[in-house]
Amino acid sequence: MAQVLLQLPTWLIIRVLGVSSYMLLFFGMCAGVFYSMPKIPKTFKIQLYRFHHLFVWSSFIAAILHALFLIIDTFSPFSISEILIPFTAKTWSYGNGLGTVVLYGLLIVLLSSDFRQFINRKLWKLIHFISYPMFIFAMIHGMGGGTDTELLIVMYFLTGIIMVSLFIMRFSAK
Repeated sequence: MAQVLLQLPTWLIIRVLGVSSYMLLFFGMCAGVFYSMPKIPKTFKIQLYRFHHLFVWSSFIAAILHALFLIIDTFSPFSISEILIPFTAKTWSYGNGLGTVVLYGLLIVLLSSDFRQFINRKLWKLIHFISYPMFIFAMIHGMGGGTDTELLIVMYFLTGIIMVSLFIMRFSAK
């Protein structure tokens, strides 16, 4: 089994999982922002919530797989402690540390949402609000951690602009 894993194109798998995780997070956050808009019809909100939940959990799962493949990568392997403890990676510790912080941040947001009925609404909203910095951290992590960032810079730029625009729209809408 180990031999099969070592034969996989880990660089490609790591990149696909990382970019997929980022884009799923982006789509999940877009759905969440639209869901929270006051003038969205209730029937549409139900679908938006389902998409929001599906995309963000899928983003988290892709991020976990992204991290696991970093451990078995033969070109630039990470130790388990480098994956689990932020800012301890031997390579680009700041950016890779942000990736770990995003993973923990997403987990906190997801769990607080799944146990929402047991949490004070103000606390839940405060926890949920960390999604915005987590998105920015994920963007920084992707832009600096990959060897193919120049190919993806337009994606990062556009998703960043869209997210900032949605943030402004959401918090100026009443």
